[in-house]
Amino acid sequence: MNGLEIYIHIPFCVKKCDYCDFLSAPADLETKEKYVEALINEIKLNKNKMSEYVVDTVFIGGGTPSLLEENQISKIMSVLRDNCNMSENPEITIECNPGTITESKLLEYKKSGINRISFGLQSANDEELKSIGRIHNYAGFLESYNLARKCGFDNINVDLMSALPGQTLKSYEETLNKVVRLEPEHISAYSLIVEENTLMYDRVKKAQIKGINILPDEESERKMYYLTNNILRSNGYRKYEISNYSKPGKECKHNIGYWQRKEYLGFGIGAASLYKENRYNNISDINISYNNYNNINSIVSKEIYSDRIVFVADSTFKSDNLTINKFMNTPFIMVNDNLKFRDMLASKLENLDYDIQLLNILFSTDSYQSAMIGIKNIQAISAIPYGIYNSVYKDLGYKIIDIEGLEFPLSMYINFEEQLYKREKLFINKLISTIKGFLKS
Repeated sequence: MNGLEIYIHIPFCVKKCDYCDFLSAPADLETKEKYVEALINEIKLNKNKMSEYVVDTVFIGGGTPSLLEENQISKIMSVLRDNCNMSENPEITIECNPGTITESKLLEYKKSGINRISFGLQSANDEELKSIGRIHNYAGFLESYNLARKCGFDNINVDLMSALPGQTLKSYEETLNKVVRLEPEHISAYSLIVEENTLMYDRVKKAQIKGINILPDEESERKMYYLTNNILRSNGYRKYEISNYSKPGKECKHNIGYWQRKEYLGFGIGAASLYKENRYNNISDINISYNNYNNINSIVSKEIYSDRIVFVADSTFKSDNLTINKFMNTPFIMVNDNLKFRDMLASKLENLDYDIQLLNILFSTDSYQSAMIGIKNIQAISAIPYGIYNSVYKDLGYKIIDIEGLEFPLSMYINFEEQLYKREKLFINKLISTIKGFLKS
C-alpha cells in the first residue's frame, strides 16, 4: 500500500495573534464539542478513501489544538485509527501553545499515540511576544516545555520568528541561544510576513503613514537569517527545508511529504487534500452550522495547465549543465513575469543555502523577448516557460541548461463544487480538455 498523510485542523484559539491570517477564532465549549463530532463524522465518511493506503504521518494543527480537552483529542485519534490503516511507527504531531497544556493532557496525548509536540514560542523576549499579540511569556513556555519532557516526549519542535516589531539582532540572538540550550529535536525559524487583513498589517501601515517603520530593516532581517543558520548549525541542527532545522534523524516527515507531493487528506474546516491527483478544499466558513457540516460539498481542483520553467542560453554557451556554485557566478537576466519566478528562485536557493542577492544578475526585464535578445551573443542565462521555449526559441539558436537542484514545475488549476463536478463530469472534462488545448496553443 502507498503511504498517506493526514492533516486535522482545529480552528480554535484563545485569541488571534496580530500577524495571523490562518483560519482560527475563539470558541466556547459547546462549539468545540459540535466541531469535534463533525470532525469525527468526516473521518468516518472517508474510511473507504483511506482503506487503500497506510497512514504514516498525522499532523493536528490549528489554531491551537491543545485548547481541546484531552478526551476530545483521544477520541479523534481513536476514531482515526478505527477507520484507517495506521503504520507501525507513524509520526503523529500536535501543535501546542504555551500555557494551554496540562500534565493530564500530555499523558493522554502519549496514550493516544501522539509522539511529537510542536510549541509555538516565536520569541524568548516577553516584550517581543507582546508586540505580536501572543498571550504567553517565556516563563510559561519553559513550564510547558519541561512538562512535555517530564511526560516522556522526546521529539519536540519549537517555532521561532524573526523580523518582529522592536526586535534587534542582539535580542534575536538571545532567543536562539536560549532555545538551543533546551536542545529541542527540531526548530522552525520563520521571518515575519505581514499579511493583509491582520492587526499587524494595520499597525505597520498606520506607522508608515507617520513615516515610522516599526519593523527591522532589510539589512537587519538578512543578518537575522544568517545568524539563524550559524547558531543552529553550530549547535548540531541541519537545515533540510527553507525554514526547518533538525537534529539528525528528527526531520518532520509530514512536512517532507508535502514537498514530495505525497497524497494527503485534510479533515476539518478549510483543510486541503491531495487525493489521486485531485486537489480539493473543505469549506472555510467557521460560522457554519456544524450539524450540516458534513453535508456541505468540498471543492475539487482539476489541473488545466502543466509546464515548467527552464534555464536557457545561446547555443554557443560553454556548457549544457551547471552546478549551483557556477550558476551563482554566471551572468543572469531576470524576467519579471506574473509567475513570480524570482520568489520561487529565491526560495529554492535559500533551501540550498544560497542567497539570491548574491546571484550575478545583469539586469531585469518585463519581456521574455528582451531577455532572449540579451543572451543571444553573450555567455548569460535566462529562464522562461518550456512551452514558450519549445514553440518560439528552440529552433532559433538557443538551448536548455540544466542546473543542479533547480527545477520549477508550473501548474494551473480550476475549481469546481464537488457535487456539480460529479453531476457534470463528462461536460467538465470536455471543457478542461478544450482549455488545455487552448493554453498549449
